Amino acid sequence: MSGSIIEMRKARKKNLKEIQYICEKCFPGDDVFELAESLIDAEHNYVALEPSSKQVIGFVIFGIYSIDAAHIMILAVHPDHQRKGIGLEILAFTLEIIRESTVKRVRLEVKVDNKPAILFYEKYGFEIKTRLKEYYDDLSDGYLMVKEL
Repeated sequence: MSGSIIEMRKARKKNLKEIQYICEKCFPGDDVFELAESLIDAEHNYVALEPSSKQVIGFVIFGIYSIDAAHIMILAVHPDHQRKGIGLEILAFTLEIIRESTVKRVRLEVKVDNKPAILFYEKYGFEIKTRLKEYYDDLSDGYLMVKEL
């Protein structure tokens, strides 16, 4: 991406600790830590690097399952780097790859009490489609959010 404030590249096993650390900071008490570990070898697993230090400051894990649907499983930015446009760059990078695959719809889930994430995704064209009762391991509800491409 031209004018980018981050570098995106494929995640490697050596990035797992950094990814898990970001999970701990962004999703305390959730089992996202284990999900990230189980998906480290996924085809679409990317890290966002701070260009000068090469420190991992965010990541995304998503899947493309058919010509109809892609699923963003986790998109996270370390709290020290939030509200700087990094999440938007990660999302734009992700959507660019998804569009290249000719997928027409992207979905994700977000906890109903995660207002900043809901507002972020709504700002970039995602719509709440349904409430997912007791969706998360802690039995909290989630929203299914969808963006048509």
